[in-house]
Amino acid sequence: MTDTERRETVEFWKDIIYKNGKLDEEQVLKELCDYMYVMKEVPKVYCHITGGKLSKIMYPASTIIAVADDLISEECVYKDDIRSLLE
Repeated sequence: MTDTERRETVEFWKDIIYKNGKLDEEQVLKELCDYMYVMKEVPKVYCHITGGKLSKIMYPASTIIAVADDLISEECVYKDDIRSLLE
């Protein structure tokens, strides 16, 4: 983690997990519980929309979108090919 990433992370979380200047352990646990849920569910969505090609939660959104877009484009080509054959 770079110093910049550390500062950005602290800035993002400070109003969420600190109460009266002290770390609120209960709130940290709530946030970790939510994150655990995301860690379990997001890979299922990624795997589904990328045709099973990608499932790790740390892929950049642009990577997931590009793979999904490629699959959609391929599907459209296949549909166009089938239509041409049927005509």
